[in-house]
Amino acid sequence: MSKILGFDVETTGLDPKKNDVVQLAAYVEIDDKLVGTKDFKCRPFDPQAVEDEALDKQDRTLEEIMEWPDPRKTVSEFTAWTGQWIDKFNQQDKAYPAGYNVSFDLGFVDQWLRKSGEKYGFGSYQNWRPIDPRPIVAMLECKGFINGLVDHKLETVCKHFGVKIDNAHDALSDIMATRDLVNRSFKILKPQNQTTPDIMPLMDSLTDLIKPGPEAFNAVQNLIWAFAKGVA
Repeated sequence: MSKILGFDVETTGLDPKKNDVVQLAAYVEIDDKLVGTKDFKCRPFDPQAVEDEALDKQDRTLEEIMEWPDPRKTVSEFTAWTGQWIDKFNQQDKAYPAGYNVSFDLGFVDQWLRKSGEKYGFGSYQNWRPIDPRPIVAMLECKGFINGLVDHKLETVCKHFGVKIDNAHDALSDIMATRDLVNRSFKILKPQNQTTPDIMPLMDSLTDLIKPGPEAFNAVQNLIWAFAKGVA
């Protein structure tokens, strides 16, 4: 059984230790079936650390977000919701985290949970093996299979691939658009003449990318050509 926990956050800045999550939208997918979606909002732990630029991108005000629920209450709601499908006490029952440029969101959600007293942070719910369309786009662009992207922002990539994004910089809108991109990435990865994509072993092999030597080269080469065959 494969589980995916997709998520996107809106924050009060760029530093996960200094700044805070104010919106988190998430979905859970089990064996390719969407089983849950939820949008969470909360006020920041530290209102003094709220950056104007972050609020401007979200078209929100400090007064608005300070009316939202206490972050500890929202964290409790998030963990209860996630716990319907993931057992935080079972090391073998963890989801693949998914998102666009998901390392940013991973760091923020981890700190958000830790600030609320979750001892092991986000590690209780996901396996630190991220699924992210952004590096796939970069590989395809590098090899000349896609062209014309002025940048790799989510809105730009969605427009290129014909993915509808209703309200950029709203977490729920962003993560549902990202889910579409993730599923398109899986189709690219699908081996020829197979009815079921053999995705997870390939995702596990990404650990070779951080090793020096031929293993890293072979991993990159295999990934690039797997993607290229899917779109050529």
